[in-house]
Amino acid sequence: MAAGKTYGAAKKANLIAVKCMDSNGSGSWGNVLAAINFVAQQMALHPGRKGKCVANMSLSASGNGLNTAVRNAILTGCEFVVSAGEQRHVSERVHLGFIYTHTRTV
Repeated sequence: MAAGKTYGAAKKANLIAVKCMDSNGSGSWGNVLAAINFVAQQMALHPGRKGKCVANMSLSASGNGLNTAVRNAILTGCEFVVSAGEQRHVSERVHLGFIYTHTRTV
């Protein structure tokens, strides 16, 4: 954990968890899109947070709706940290890290 009141590098940070998957890591794309859109809406409501928002996602596929949602959230000033890919057949998937030049891929 990077932030916390007692431990962590960012003791004054506010963490807002937006969970869209169940405990097994499964969930609907609708829930993923709703979570990303929630982040974008919060950024739009609080423009002073621009550059102070980081969203972390580890997904194994993308699509037009996901691409649009991430792009819109990035335009509100939220940084995205995304996984480089989790599927063994990378050629069969398009990963977020390859799509957006404005994301940070790990």
